[in-house]
Amino acid sequence: MGGLFANKMWGFVFVKAYFPGVLLESYGISFWHIFYLVRSCVRLLPPRDGVIVGSCNNKYLSVCRMECTEGYEAVGTVERRCVENKEYMTWTGTPMYCRGKG
Repeated sequence: MGGLFANKMWGFVFVKAYFPGVLLESYGISFWHIFYLVRSCVRLLPPRDGVIVGSCNNKYLSVCRMECTEGYEAVGTVERRCVENKEYMTWTGTPMYCRGKG
């Protein structure tokens, strides 16, 4: 589900466009000068003794799933989503690591 939101203030045009997997923001003084910013989170790395399952990108609303290799168990959040948290982008949940079963 996507959407487009626009606001004009003090001669500036502010536009936010939400589409699956991406959040675009444009700021411009006029319609001839518009700049775009693609929002993204810090790239997630696989945990030690673990892997990222499937594709994992760091764009807005992307979901990354991780799992541990055999002999290890996951501690933390195994599925995380890139979201906007007020003024910055962040991953939901807590960082995951793999702990040896024993």
